[in-house]
Parts: sequence; C-alpha cells; structure tokens
Amino acid sequence: MNLSHKIIYGLSDIYVCPQNGTPVKLDGAIDVNIKVSRNSIYIKKNGDKSERIDTSVDASGTLSLLSLDFNARSLILGHQIINNGLAVTLGTPPRVALMFSREKANGHKLYHVFYNVQFKEDSLKARTFEGSREKDIVSIDFDVFRDKDKDLIYYVIDTETASKSLIDNWFSKVTYPEGL
Repeated sequence: MNLSHKIIYGLSDIYVCPQNGTPVKLDGAIDVNIKVSRNSIYIKKNGDKSERIDTSVDASGTLSLLSLDFNARSLILGHQIINNGLAVTLGTPPRVALMFSREKANGHKLYHVFYNVQFKEDSLKARTFEGSREKDIVSIDFDVFRDKDKDLIYYVIDTETASKSLIDNWFSKVTYPEGL
C-alpha cells in the first residue's frame, strides 16, 4: 500500500493578507504551529458525562521566521514606516489572513488559509558575536478568530484533488469554499 499521499512535510509559500487586500509573501519562514481546540460543555445524567456540546472554537499559534523586515512588521503588527524607520506605536495589530502550503511525499501540496489572525508583539533579542554566529530566529505568537461573515476558522485544500483554477489563484487572494 502506497501511503505517500498521507506523508506531509515542509512549509513553504507563506503569505499574510490584510483585510480586503492582496497577499504578501513572508520570506524566511521556518515553522508555523497552530493549535485549534473546541470549548465544550457536558451534559450529565446520574452524575456521569453523557453528552458533549461544543460551544466555540479557539485557536492560537506561533510563526517562526528568519527575521522580519520593516514592511512585514508594519503589515502584521500595525506599526508605521516613517523616514525609512519603524515607528512602534500603541494600538491593536490588524487582523490578517495567514496562508501557507505544506508538501506531500507524492509531490502534491496542502494549501491552508486561516482567515482572521492577529499577531502579538514580538520581542527583541540582541547578542554579541563571540565565537560562531547563529541565525537570529524571530518567533511571533498569534491568535486566530472566527471569520464572522463566513463562520469559518480555516480552510484547507489538497492540490491532488482541487480544481486547477482554485490552485492557480490560491495565493492571489483570500479563498473561501465555494457555496459559502
């Protein structure tokens, strides 16, 4: 039995897209880790759990990259570029869509879009150069919220079975399932 269609590895083609905007590629992405969980209440009969009712979905994650340039920081954190510098101001970071692909062992990919992502401020780490140099990895936490218009958290397609037009346009705009 060939299971190459089930083996998934790699992360590539990572984009963020401002609300009603055009997706922007983030170069140097290393890792994305997203945890999706359901909040539930339980109905008890005779003191035992007998039924679960899911009440909401929560999601959060971390994106790790080889640094972020000023344009990317401005886009995902809402800071301003002034006189070729980054001005960090108070305010809530904008909500963006997070889009990326994962490779499958059979040569196809899974395309993901998380619709309503809000990044948290990252930290600044600086080191002296003694001995060998290490790559500076930036890890930024984020929350994922439900897209209230479509009632969706995320959408995934498989390039093995998706239509060619859906695949060809995936990273040119935020894509929703047909019929919603």
